[in-house]
Amino acid sequence: MAIPRKVKGEPKKFLTPRQQELYTLVLCGNSNPQICEKMDLGLGTVRAMLQIIYRYFGYKNKEDLLVRHIDQALVQEQITIMLSQEDDDENF
Repeated sequence: MAIPRKVKGEPKKFLTPRQQELYTLVLCGNSNPQICEKMDLGLGTVRAMLQIIYRYFGYKNKEDLLVRHIDQALVQEQITIMLSQEDDDENF
């Protein structure tokens, strides 16, 4: 299996539908056994899929994935607030 190159941007844009599902389950706080049950996969398969996602985006582990996702969401929220303020200033 080829190791995907590290990418930047919204992770879900670059994932297969099953990887997106797994990514979402991780973000919702599901453990690996819970993900296995919800996706009808074995534990080894879930771990392998997670490793692919980690390598793809340069994450070290599940905690790193969550922290970076939260950081990205906070930055996006700040940008939205700044743009909204600029729009308000232009309307005066």
